[in-house]
Amino acid sequence: MYSLGNIVFSDYNIQPSLVDGSTIALSGFLDMPKRLGKTHHVWHEAGVEPYVSASEIRFAGRNITFKGILNVGTKENVIANLTSFYNAINALTDLVDFKTPYGTFKGLLKQEIPVKYFDNGVAEITMVFRQPKVFVPANFVSPLFVSSEFIETVCNPIIDDYENSKQTIFNNFVSTDFIAEGFIEQLPPPTREYYNIDGFKFTDLGFFVQKVADNFNRAAVQDENVVIDNLEEHYQLKNPAEKKLRLQLLAIAPTITELKQNTNALFVLLAKPETRKIQVDTRFLDAFAVDGFEVKNIGLYNGTCVATIELELIII
Repeated sequence: MYSLGNIVFSDYNIQPSLVDGSTIALSGFLDMPKRLGKTHHVWHEAGVEPYVSASEIRFAGRNITFKGILNVGTKENVIANLTSFYNAINALTDLVDFKTPYGTFKGLLKQEIPVKYFDNGVAEITMVFRQPKVFVPANFVSPLFVSSEFIETVCNPIIDDYENSKQTIFNNFVSTDFIAEGFIEQLPPPTREYYNIDGFKFTDLGFFVQKVADNFNRAAVQDENVVIDNLEEHYQLKNPAEKKLRLQLLAIAPTITELKQNTNALFVLLAKPETRKIQVDTRFLDAFAVDGFEVKNIGLYNGTCVATIELELIII
């Protein structure tokens, strides 16, 4: 059941639909938000100075998107239901609980609510809920690992299947949309054991690296101070600016509850003070997260939950 304060969506004939790319009606609730304030400084001489002490790490809010459907017979009924729903929302004067099957989040609706009308009293409604305060999950001091049995019986066969048959996706666990996005071509199963964070293997959390972007790049030179006059181009060479590493992970868990637990564990690891030791492609890199991560394409297939995680790290 979905509700906002005392407003129950089903009372207005709003039923959960599917968020784009997912098989559930909600997205954003697993995301790690961005950090607030100044997070680092790029010195001309000394490179990147991360601000990662405990007192410097604060997080912004996050958007949680709900997509619903109205099927009420006529356009007039759609208008009547939405008018009543909007009046109820307008009566809210403070932050309220947004209750969902995947957790309760305190916040407010502040963005425009777009409605797409189809025909015969059918319309799609999209609501973006803002959770202004997001706290590091308190119940996960260390990662909550996916069970070894699940890794052996579900995850490993799924990943091995990528190598053996690119036409078969997750033994029908995952939709063909994953093929269209090119995920199969990017996943490197033979080296997946070389990806970890602070010694915790991504695979133990049910995370498998699909894509690594910008890993071997040299960052651009910072502040060249180029001045062009009528006679010649002047320049001033300085050290490279910040270097970023982008990861796309495939998350696999027995249930969406365990998926949430494992993304929370990743949140905890990335939110810890100081920098993280990331092993990528056999190299150990010192890194920290500024923009958090996004969890997308959440899908429930034959009793297994899958999702993609997009994560960007700054390397020092």
